[in-house]
Amino acid sequence: MKAQLKAIIVEEISEALSELHPKPLGEFALDLRLVIGVDGKIGGDDFYLTICTPAYLSQLADECYDVMGCSYLIVNHFDYNKIKQIIERYICYATGDSWYQLAMQIGTFARWEFDNYFENN
Repeated sequence: MKAQLKAIIVEEISEALSELHPKPLGEFALDLRLVIGVDGKIGGDDFYLTICTPAYLSQLADECYDVMGCSYLIVNHFDYNKIKQIIERYICYATGDSWYQLAMQIGTFARWEFDNYFENN
C-alpha cells in the first residue's frame, strides 16, 4: 500500500498556492494542510506542515527565544513546484499493509489530524 498527496491547502490565502509569491521572499512562513490518502482511492486525512525560511525562524527565535522543529519544512525561498516535489518525495517513502502504518510514517514529518487520538472503549 502506498500513500498519495491529494491536495495542498493554505487556509489564510485566497489565491492558488502555485501563484503565491510571498513578500519579502527571504522571510516567510505558511501553514499547510496536506490531504493525503491511499494511492488510487478517494479521500484522505489531514496532515499539517509549516513551510518557512531560515530567516523567518531566526526572526521568530529572536522574538520568542525558542522554536521547536517538529512539522517544519525549511526552504531558502518559495518555489511551489519544488516544495510540492519535496512533500511528495517524503510521502512516497511511506509503505505498509494498512493506512495506519502509512499515516504513522507520514506523521514523522507532518502532524496527522489523528495524532494522539485514542478511542474510548
